[in-house]
Amino acid sequence: MPNGFDRHRPLYRVALHDEHGTELYVSSVTGEIVLDTAWRQRAWNYAGSVTHWIYPTVLRKSQARWDVTVWWLSLIALIAAMTGSALGLIRMTAKAGRIASPFRGWHWWHHILGLVCMTFVLSWIFSGWLSMDHGRLFATGKLTAAEAAALPATPRWPELATPIGQPMSPPAREIEWFAFDGKFYRRDRTGLGVQTLTAIDRGTGIPAAPRAFLSVAEIGGLIGRLAQNCSGPIPVMAGDNYAMAASLPSAPVYRLVCGEVWFHVDGASGAVLERLDRSRRAYRWFYGALHTLDVPVLVAHPLLRSALVVILCGGGLAFSLTGVVIGWRRLRRQVIG
Repeated sequence: MPNGFDRHRPLYRVALHDEHGTELYVSSVTGEIVLDTAWRQRAWNYAGSVTHWIYPTVLRKSQARWDVTVWWLSLIALIAAMTGSALGLIRMTAKAGRIASPFRGWHWWHHILGLVCMTFVLSWIFSGWLSMDHGRLFATGKLTAAEAAALPATPRWPELATPIGQPMSPPAREIEWFAFDGKFYRRDRTGLGVQTLTAIDRGTGIPAAPRAFLSVAEIGGLIGRLAQNCSGPIPVMAGDNYAMAASLPSAPVYRLVCGEVWFHVDGASGAVLERLDRSRRAYRWFYGALHTLDVPVLVAHPLLRSALVVILCGGGLAFSLTGVVIGWRRLRRQVIG
């Protein structure tokens, strides 16, 4: 389902009929295996992703219909949570010099837990709704048509002499050719996070000395193409507030600063990962920070972040269960009489 697979669609699904029920998803564009799943993963997926993102095939096969449905349902849930929070605050009463809830039993638990979890629930539903923004309120992070057109055209393959005839790295498990800034490169993948990158002369097909990633000078070739008054490239460090993962875990990401617009470029493949203007940088905090607690102090302490996520989700679950119990009891009274 992830949009990251869009460039590989349609996908071919291949069942291996082994004891794990393995199924492979193969790109019709490149022929590579983009995903493998076991039957246990697919079963849990129905309780996880399919339910959470409303992914039944009958709806998800239409991207536009699914997008509108989830966006409106999320907005309705946000409004309901906001009105519930307002009612919860209004219903608090002053008693014996202290603020107390007028309810008893399950209603008391629902009221108190709702007030305790209110900030988390509202921020989580709001940021979850923003995950479906897709350019409605904030920028999408994609290149504009003018910026995409300004990038150098991909050279034609006939311009590269015998691109496949050159010696390959003995430990290579996957080989890919790509063009960046009007030049050809060969990418030998020797492991999940390791590659050897070789620039290839377009006239002779002779490879240059191999290295791991694109150099700062090569990334700098994009300066002046994407926008005016650009500076950089600047390596984006792991602790950066706007850090983004490259196509390989060990690969660097470089930032080109063009006025108030930033571009992040993958040092492993030369791909422009994201366009960050003021709107997109604000979106990073409204969505990423609120929904996944992706804030520097917590990212620096992953165990603390994980514990906080579990605690907050546990509180939200307890609050939701009290609502289910109250709703079920009311429904049962109405049905039974």
